[in-house]
Amino acid sequence: LFDVIKDPLELQNLAGNPEYEPVIAHLKTQLASWMEQQGDLGQATEMAAYDRMNGGNAAANSAVNARKKKSGGAGRNRKGRNLQQPAAEE
Repeated sequence: LFDVIKDPLELQNLAGNPEYEPVIAHLKTQLASWMEQQGDLGQATEMAAYDRMNGGNAAANSAVNARKKKSGGAGRNRKGRNLQQPAAEE
């Protein structure tokens, strides 16, 4: 967290300053809301992306699939609508 007006080179991180705790709490809430809207499952999503690029990790894929089952789908789009998996072609 930086004050880019007073510190344009971003040399002084304000995240550890108790004065900015409410700002950090607000930003964390906004991030969590955005992640939910996007269907971002955090570390499980990151691991699944890594696996798709590098050959697969069953544990990460299981975590993503478990979260999808629990939430009832593939996630939500930015308008909060459930994302649907495409129907399998026969």
